[in-house]
Amino acid sequence: MDLKVVVHINQNERFQHGVDNINNLINGEEKVEICLVLTGEPVKLATSDSRIKHVLDKGVAVSVCRNAIAHFEVEKKDLIKGVVVVPGGALECIRKQNAGWAYLKP
Repeated sequence: MDLKVVVHINQNERFQHGVDNINNLINGEEKVEICLVLTGEPVKLATSDSRIKHVLDKGVAVSVCRNAIAHFEVEKKDLIKGVVVVPGGALECIRKQNAGWAYLKP
């Protein structure tokens, strides 16, 4: 069975734990499609953090909350190539769950 999981991170101190979860899923026995959703302060990491580049290179979709990037004054043009802005991070998680994706919040 192919698994789909949305990993939601809204605290910087939980970011590495989330990346570790993603790496464990990628390296596991199951085929898995992963979407990382960043809300709150972690959206700032989507401008330069090498861990974002790493998960993108592994095929993980990375989305950031439009409301959070506005709040934290992150410019869309400064986001790492491949990061997608979604209307709302919580809404993105809800949409994924309604589409059958598992929800993981490290």
